[in-house]
Amino acid sequence: MPARRPSVAALLATLRPTCAAPRLVHDGEGADPMVLAEGDTCHLYTTNAGLENVPHFTAPALDGWTHRGDALPALGAWAVGGHTWAPAVSRTAAGYLLYYSAREGATGRHAIGLARGAAPGGPFTDDAPAPFLTDPDGAIDAEVFVEDDGARYLLWKTDGNSFGRPAALWLQPLAPDGLSTTGPATRLLSSGRAWEGGVVESPVLRKRDGLYYLFYSLGDYTGTAYNVGVAVAAALTGPYIKGLGPLLATGRTGLRGPGGQSLFHWQGRDWLVFHSFDPVYAYRAVWTAELRWRSAPRLGWH
Repeated sequence: MPARRPSVAALLATLRPTCAAPRLVHDGEGADPMVLAEGDTCHLYTTNAGLENVPHFTAPALDGWTHRGDALPALGAWAVGGHTWAPAVSRTAAGYLLYYSAREGATGRHAIGLARGAAPGGPFTDDAPAPFLTDPDGAIDAEVFVEDDGARYLLWKTDGNSFGRPAALWLQPLAPDGLSTTGPATRLLSSGRAWEGGVVESPVLRKRDGLYYLFYSLGDYTGTAYNVGVAVAAALTGPYIKGLGPLLATGRTGLRGPGGQSLFHWQGRDWLVFHSFDPVYAYRAVWTAELRWRSAPRLGWH
């Protein structure tokens, strides 16, 4: 008789990822970092800093970054400057795409824009008269997930906590070229745990051993309450079961408010890249931590 399929909650207990010791890789302003590994070069993008909308750095490894300038020299006509957050760069048949969050001039709320470029460092151009994606509560923190069959999806957050309403994370199908959405969004997760402080944001998704792991930031990003959580599901659209506490938290190996994370695959391994405050909380530096995965047990089902 075949073995009974275990519950997703039981799988979470046995397959939950852990992190190796975090490592500081860029001791300078680098909030909401994202890394794109292309061949022998790693590309780092961050939230706006100084006069740059999307600072861009390159390195042959995960440290020793060289500043390459602004990957997005001009915002879309719909956006106002100074609030360009959480960039996500993706390679498609249409070239390189940059999804970014910016404040929409017409509404005063954040929306997600889409810019195109011919190379990983751009320069990226957003020539659309309107944002790529909007929501009445604001839309931020775009991230791309590609399924095993090549289907593309956009993860993003409704910014309800900025207006006294719940925050939520969403998944929306994209066209193969990434230039348009092809269906409605599905809510994956909402804030609710006491240790989340009413905030879930910065979603990133990884499929492993047939399960879907949703990493997210939680809490107030301005201090030590900001941490990284993880939830797991047996299907892409959920339901997602949250862990019992943060995956990365303040106090671990010098971390202070870790979050704004992204996930990338490099040299055969999975890595989280995230920010953490410096000792006097003047800026958010860039850290990495290798993800450690427990092997899926032989449960007699698939």
